[in-house]
Amino acid sequence: MLPADWMKETTSVVAASEGTDDEGYAAGWRANVRADGSVIDAALPADTYDARGHDGQRIVVVPSAKLVVVRLGFSPDAEDLRVNDLVKTLAAIPTGG
Repeated sequence: MLPADWMKETTSVVAASEGTDDEGYAAGWRANVRADGSVIDAALPADTYDARGHDGQRIVVVPSAKLVVVRLGFSPDAEDLRVNDLVKTLAAIPTGG
């Protein structure tokens, strides 16, 4: 349904504007690499990217681990949802293929 290169295009990081926190921003997704190719969160695989929604909602994708984690919880006051910890743990499990 989508063009073959759509995910590659929408997860390719664009340079952050000066004075913003757009580190890793890529056409609606947040990649785990900066525009210069350096990794943002070394605890996660470099190919990790995610979408962040309202009050803690997240979709995290790790292609190298064949992993997608979706968090639909509503947590307006939560500062640490531990989603990255969960993704790190799951990504370390061998996929068997």
